[in-house]
Amino acid sequence: MTTEDEPSSPIHQTTTTNNDTTNNNPNNHNTSSSSSKNNNNNDWDDICLNPFDSSYQTGRTEGYNAGLNSGFKEGQTLGRHKGLEIGIELGFIRGFVTVALEKALIMKEEDNNNNNIRVEKVKKGLQELLIAIDTFPSPDTLFQRADDGGGGG
Repeated sequence: MTTEDEPSSPIHQTTTTNNDTTNNNPNNHNTSSSSSKNNNNNDWDDICLNPFDSSYQTGRTEGYNAGLNSGFKEGQTLGRHKGLEIGIELGFIRGFVTVALEKALIMKEEDNNNNNIRVEKVKKGLQELLIAIDTFPSPDTLFQRADDGGGGG
């Protein structure tokens, strides 16, 4: 066979230089087998050059997902705990304000005019605090603000 009779495609040239007898036939145009061999060679080269890369990528992905899940659960637990703490504190303050307002009304009735101005100031402040506690947003409103991206305030 002369060089003029050989096909000029790169696939056939590489196969003839490797002395591959199956692809020396100029009528054989099976390029899929040679391209799959190249892909397999590339995969094999990647495995040989860095044998731990696929395990590293798998571990990284699994670790990232596990961290997200763990962080979500931890955040949810912490949020519930802090929400309960805030609710208990607001309830305590509301109870304190209610009792203080009752005492202020009793003091106003029993006291003379000298303390009335002071009792009125205290009563006004306690009523404002009671209104602020009562208008504190419900959990549904707070979560809707957080979902909308509006934050908590």
